[in-house]
Amino acid sequence: MRRVVASSDSRSGNRAARGPGRSIDLLDLLVDFFADLFADFFVDLLDFFDLLEDLERADVLAMDHFVKGFLDNLV
Repeated sequence: MRRVVASSDSRSGNRAARGPGRSIDLLDLLVDFFADLFADFFVDLLDFFDLLEDLERADVLAMDHFVKGFLDNLV
């Protein structure tokens, strides 16, 4: 025979087993959200710097091509 205890409602899901459990879950969600937000921000920032580096490289190659074409026309 089973004994009925006072916490049977919490085991069936009708109410929380602990009082501060919901606030801890909310705090975990907020921490996870801001951690993901900052991580995405820094990844995007690094991608932006990589884009700038690629643009600079393309600019240097274009200038090099222009100078070579200019020197070929002088000869």
